[in-house]
Amino acid sequence: MERGQVGIEFVLMVGLVLLIVITAIPYILKQNELNNGIAAARNGATFAMGMRGLGYAGSGVQENPLGVLKLDRIAYSVAKNATGKDDVYIEIYLKGSSYLNTASITGTVSTQARRYIAYAFSGQWPGTTVSLAQTTGSYYIFHVNDPTWVP
Repeated sequence: MERGQVGIEFVLMVGLVLLIVITAIPYILKQNELNNGIAAARNGATFAMGMRGLGYAGSGVQENPLGVLKLDRIAYSVAKNATGKDDVYIEIYLKGSSYLNTASITGTVSTQARRYIAYAFSGQWPGTTVSLAQTTGSYYIFHVNDPTWVP
């Protein structure tokens, strides 16, 4: 009389696990996209600071003074909007010497962060200027603010 009970319990448990996984997938995908965007912004900022440390100067920059840059932290905030995709505002905090050309460095860091985000979602490197449409994922629209200097 008890021969079919194990099979039925197994089918019920598999069904329950499958139901839990299917309901969690949209949340997991959304969180994964947010993590990818933040990680891409960090990688872009790190790349820009590394290139500056190696002596790379952008177009129109006459002199690139020596100095060490450090990525202090990256913060983000998520805001709802009417388009159905949430806006993610990424703030990069840098530490560095006070005599550095902060306008040139912050421009380079934010541009590279935007380029890396665009590459993370499109698989192609954009030009030097990255429009808002190129930083749009399935769930989020990523905005990178100019970096803030931390004393």
